[in-house]
Amino acid sequence: MNMELSISGQALDFLLSCLLGVGLGALYDVFRILRLAFWHGKIIISIQDIVFFVLAAISSFLFMLFRCEGQLRFYVLLGELLGFVVYYFTVGFLVIRMSKCIINWVKKILFFLYKIFIRPFVKLFVFIFRKIKMFFMYIISKFKKLSRISKFRLQKKDVLLYNLNSSKKKSKNKKKNNKKCMKEDN
Repeated sequence: MNMELSISGQALDFLLSCLLGVGLGALYDVFRILRLAFWHGKIIISIQDIVFFVLAAISSFLFMLFRCEGQLRFYVLLGELLGFVVYYFTVGFLVIRMSKCIINWVKKILFFLYKIFIRPFVKLFVFIFRKIKMFFMYIISKFKKLSRISKFRLQKKDVLLYNLNSSKKKSKNKKKNNKKCMKEDN
C-alpha cells in the first residue's frame, strides 16, 4: 500500500469523484421525474429519498474503497458534492424542464386517447345503468303503491268487519231489548 498519493493521483480522484457526483445527480433526477409523472404521498417520497441516500452512501463507500484504498478523503467528498451541485443547477435543470414538457405531452395524448376510445363506453355504461336504475325505481314505486293500496284495503275491510261486528252487537242488543220488553209486557 502506497500511503503517499501524487498530486496528479489526487486530481484524478477529485475529477472522478466529481463525475460520481454527476451520476448521483442523474440518479436523483430519475426520482424527481417519477415524482412529476406520478402522484406520490409523503411516505413514498420519504422512501425514495432514503433509497437515494443509501445508494449514494454505497457508491461513495465503494468509490473510496477502490479508488482511495478505503481511506476517507475530504477532497473526494467535496468533489462528489461539487459534481452533484453543478449537475443539479445546469443539466439537471434542463432535464427537469424537458421532462415536464414530455410528461405533459404524454398526459395530453393519453387523455385524448381516453376521450376517443374509453369515454364513449363509459358514457354508454352510465346511460344503461341510469335506465336500469330508473326501471327498478319505477318497479319499487309500483310495489310501494301496491302495498299502500293493499294496506288501505285491509283497513277498509277491517272497518267493514268492525261495522259488521258492531252491527251484530246492535242486533243482539235489540233482541235483548225486545226480550226485556216482552217480559215486561207479560
